[in-house]
Amino acid sequence: SGRFADHRGEGRLVVTPPPGVTPMTASLEAARAADADHARHEWGPFAPVPLPAHLPIAGELTYRYTPDEVTIESGRFATERTHVTFGGTTSYGDRSRLPFHVTTSDWQESDQVLAGIITDFGSPTGAVPFGGRGEFDGVMTGAFHNPRVEGLFTGEDLRAFDTLWGGGSAQIVVENRYVNVRDGAARLGDSEIRADGLFSLGYPREDGGEEINARLRVARRDLDSLRHAFGIDVYPVSGLLSGEFHLTGGYERPIGFGAMTIDDGIAYGEPFQKAASALRFDGSGVRLDNMIVEKGAGTITGAAFIGWDSTYSFNVDGRRIPVERLAFLAYPRAPLSGIAEFTAGGSSTFDNPRNDFKFRVNDLFIGEEGVGQVTGTLALRGHELSGAIDAASPRLAVTGAGRIALTPRSDAELTFRFHDTSLDPYVRLFVPRLSPFTTAVVSGSIRVVGELADANHLLVDGTVDSLDMRLLDYAVKNAAPIRIALDEQRIRIQELQLVGVDTRLRVSGAIGLKDDRIALEASGDANLGILQGFFRDVRGSGRAELTAAIDGPLQQPRFSGSATIAGGRIRHFSIPNALDAINGTIHFDASGIRLDDVAATMGGGHVQFGGRIGLDGYLPGDLDLTARGEEMHLRVPEGIRSVVDADLALRGNYKSPTLGGTVTVRSAIWSRRIDTPGSVFDLASRRSAPPAGDGGDPAPAVPLKFDVHLLVPSTLRVENNLARLLANADLTLRGTYDRPVIVGHADIERGEVTFEGRRYRITRGTMDFTNPARIEPFFDIEAVTSVRVPGQTYRVTVAFAGTSDQLRPTLNSDPPLPTSEVLALLFSDVRRTGTQDMAPELRAQRYQTQTQTDIITTRATQAITGTLSSEVGKVVEQTFGVDTFQLTPSFFDPYSQQSSRLNPTARLTIGKRISDRVYLTFSRSLNTTFNDQIVLLEIDESDRVSWILSRNEDQQTYALEFRVRHVF
Repeated sequence: SGRFADHRGEGRLVVTPPPGVTPMTASLEAARAADADHARHEWGPFAPVPLPAHLPIAGELTYRYTPDEVTIESGRFATERTHVTFGGTTSYGDRSRLPFHVTTSDWQESDQVLAGIITDFGSPTGAVPFGGRGEFDGVMTGAFHNPRVEGLFTGEDLRAFDTLWGGGSAQIVVENRYVNVRDGAARLGDSEIRADGLFSLGYPREDGGEEINARLRVARRDLDSLRHAFGIDVYPVSGLLSGEFHLTGGYERPIGFGAMTIDDGIAYGEPFQKAASALRFDGSGVRLDNMIVEKGAGTITGAAFIGWDSTYSFNVDGRRIPVERLAFLAYPRAPLSGIAEFTAGGSSTFDNPRNDFKFRVNDLFIGEEGVGQVTGTLALRGHELSGAIDAASPRLAVTGAGRIALTPRSDAELTFRFHDTSLDPYVRLFVPRLSPFTTAVVSGSIRVVGELADANHLLVDGTVDSLDMRLLDYAVKNAAPIRIALDEQRIRIQELQLVGVDTRLRVSGAIGLKDDRIALEASGDANLGILQGFFRDVRGSGRAELTAAIDGPLQQPRFSGSATIAGGRIRHFSIPNALDAINGTIHFDASGIRLDDVAATMGGGHVQFGGRIGLDGYLPGDLDLTARGEEMHLRVPEGIRSVVDADLALRGNYKSPTLGGTVTVRSAIWSRRIDTPGSVFDLASRRSAPPAGDGGDPAPAVPLKFDVHLLVPSTLRVENNLARLLANADLTLRGTYDRPVIVGHADIERGEVTFEGRRYRITRGTMDFTNPARIEPFFDIEAVTSVRVPGQTYRVTVAFAGTSDQLRPTLNSDPPLPTSEVLALLFSDVRRTGTQDMAPELRAQRYQTQTQTDIITTRATQAITGTLSSEVGKVVEQTFGVDTFQLTPSFFDPYSQQSSRLNPTARLTIGKRISDRVYLTFSRSLNTTFNDQIVLLEIDESDRVSWILSRNEDQQTYALEFRVRHVF
C-alpha cells in the first residue's frame, strides 16, 4: 500500500474463451480453406455491423513493470476472426513502442476492435467501412490517445465503399487521422490501381486540413465499380478505365488534373470502341477537354463540363458514324445502314436539361431498300422533347414533327405525312413471300395524340389520300380517301373502297383491342387477278362477287357470307395445266368454308369440288376437301401427255394433311426425243442421285402426306426415237411431299428399244417398288437382238436385274460366244478378220486380249465422237423421216490385219419402221477394205414366227429365212 512509484513486479495473464468458441490462429491458410469463395460473397450495402456487447476473446500476456514503464515480453490477443501478437514497452500509455502483427479473416472486425481499444484509452475513434482479409506487420509509437502506426499492409478480397477492389499491398503510416500510402496497389483480374499520397481517414476534417493529396494510376479498371464506389451510378457509362490523376483538396471538390481512356465502353446503351479525354478538376467540377470517341469508322469530338452542383455544359460533333453500328437503331428484321453525322450542344442543370441536336443520315437503307437522305432536329427543354424529321428519295418522301413529354405517361403529339411513297419494298422486309410484281404507292398522313404509355388515352388517326397498287399488270386504286383510326384501343375502318377493272370492294367495321372483339364487313366485286399480288407463282382472271362478314371474339371469329365466282381461271407456275371455267359459290359459315357448289375444268375435263375448310381463328384448321375430275388432258409428269380420271380427297389438319384417292390413267404417251451417245450397257453405270448429306433435315416445304392409288391399265406408251413400249402399272404413292415413296408393280407388256442403231426387242420387263423408305424400283428386264455378220447370225440376249444402284447386265448369244466377243459384236457388228474360222479354243489362246482391245478402242472412239454423232443423227432423222440414223466412228478398220494401224472409219446404220411388224435396216462400214453391206427386211408375224429377207455376200442374190422360235 502507498508509494506505488517504488513498486516493481511481473505477471502473466491468460484469458480463455467460452466453450464452443474457436479463436483464430496466426495463419491465414485455415481461413482460406474455410471460406474459398470469399471474393464472390454478395455483401449488399457495405456498412460496419456493430460488435456484440460481449465479444468472446482469447489472450495471453506476460509483462514486467517498473515505476516508469511497462514491458510486454509477449502478448497474444485473438477473436474468432482476428489474431494479434504484440510486445514492446509503454510509459503507461504515453510514450509507447509496440511492434505487432495482425492476421485477420475480416478486416472490418479487426478495425472495430482496434477502434474500441483506442476509444477506451481516451481517444474516441470510429470504424472505417473496410472489409477483406490479410495481414499487417507494423509498429505503434506515441501515446495511445494519438498513436502513430507504421507498417506493411497486405490484403485479399478487399472491399470498401461497397465495392470489391481485389488483392493489394502498401506501405502505410497512420497518424493524425491521415493514412500516408506508399507503393500502394490493388489488383483485380487484369486491372490495377496504384496510389501514392495522403488520404484523410474522415471528412470534413475538424482541423480544416486537406483531405487528399495523391497520385492515382489506373489500368483497365471496370468503370461500373468505380461509379458505384463514388456514388454516381446514375450516369450509365461503363467500360475499362485507364488513366493517371493528381488530386488535392477535398474529396467532394478536388483540384487537379489528369487524363483517361475508356476501352470497349457503353454510354447510355450505345457501345463504342474507345474514348479519350484530358481532365481538369477545378473545385467546382471536372472539365473534359479534347474528348474523342471512336464509333465504328466514325468519330465524336468535343468538350464537356460536369459541375458538382449538378450543372453541365457540352458541345460535340459526330462524323461518319455507321448507322448499322448504332444500337438504338438496331432492328434485326429491318436492318438499317448508312452514314450519320450530328452536332449537339447544351448548358443547364441535370434536373432541367436544355439540349439541341441536329442530325443527318446519308444514303440510309432499310435492308436492301434505299430511303435516301434523312435530316432532322431535336430539342430537349426540361422534360419535353420536340423535333422534326424529313426523309427524301426517288421512291419515298416523308416529313414528321411533334413533341413527346419525358414523363411516365409520355404525352405526345406527332404528325407524319408521306407523299408518293412506295410501300411495297418496306412491306417485303417483313413479308418476304410478297410477290415481287406487287407495288403500292401511297400519299397520306398519320397523326398521333395522347399518352404513349397508356393506349386507353391514345388517338392515332390515319388517312390515305391516294393509293395506286399494281398486282403485276392489274391495277387497284382507292375510290375515296381511306380513313383508319385507333381511339381508346379500338381500330375503326371508316372508309375503305378499292376499285379496278371488274373490281369494286368496300370494307368497313371495327376491331376492339381492349375487349378482343371484331366486326368487319366486306362486299363488292373482285377480279381474280388480285391473287397474283399476294402469291408470286399464281395468275388469275375472272370475277368474284363477295358478301362476307367477320364478327365475334378477335381470336376465334365467326365468318359468314359467300363469294360467287364466274368464269374464273387460276394457274400456278409449277403446274402446266390451269383450272379454267371456275364457276360456283363459296360459302362462309360457322363451320368454315364450303366448296360444294364449285366446278371447273382442267385440261378439257370436268372437275367438281366439294367439302369444307375448317377455320381455326384466321387460319385453316381441319380439311375435308374432295375433287373429282374426268378425262383431263394433262401434261404431267413433264414430257408425258396423258388423259386421266381422278377422285381425290384432302383430309386432316392444315398443318399435316393427307392427300388420298385414286388416279386412273386412260391413256398416256411419252414421245420426247432422247439424245444419248451411250449404249444399252450404259444402263448398268447409270445410278440414282446420291443421297443428301447427313446434315440436319430442313423443315418440310409443304407438310403434305400422300395415300394415292395410281392405276395404269395397259395405257402407258413410250414412242420416241429410242423406244416403243406398252406398259401397265398398279402403284400407290405414299410418304410426304418432300420424301415421297412409291410401292407397287409395273409391267412392260411389249416393246423394243434402239441403241446405237441396233433394235432390242423386250421379251420380259417388270419393275417392283418395295422399299418403304424411298423410291427404289427393282428392275427385271430382258431384251434380245440379232447381230448379222458374214456367214452367221447371232441372237444376243441382254438381261438386267437389280436396283438402279446395283444393276448388273448379263449377256448370252445363240450360237454361244464368250462375253467379250458378244460385246465386240454389239459394238462393231463384226468379228476380227482371220479368226472366224479358227476353233474357239485356239482363238482364245492366240488372241487372249484382242477382243478386250477392240472393245476399249471402240468405246473410246464413241466417247470422243458420240455427241457429234448424236446431233448429226437427229438432223438426218428429222429431215428424211427415217426412224434410226446412226453413224458410229472408229479410228481402226475392224477388217484390217494390222489392228494397231490408224485407219479412221465409221459404220452407217439407217432404219425405217414400215409398220408395227415390218422394219427395214441398211448398214455398212465406210472406208474399209471389206464390203460388209447389210440390207435386211424383217417381218414379225408373231412373237414366235418371223421372216427375214437379206442380201447375200455376193451382193447379187438374196436369202429368205423363215424362223420359228421355241423355248424349252
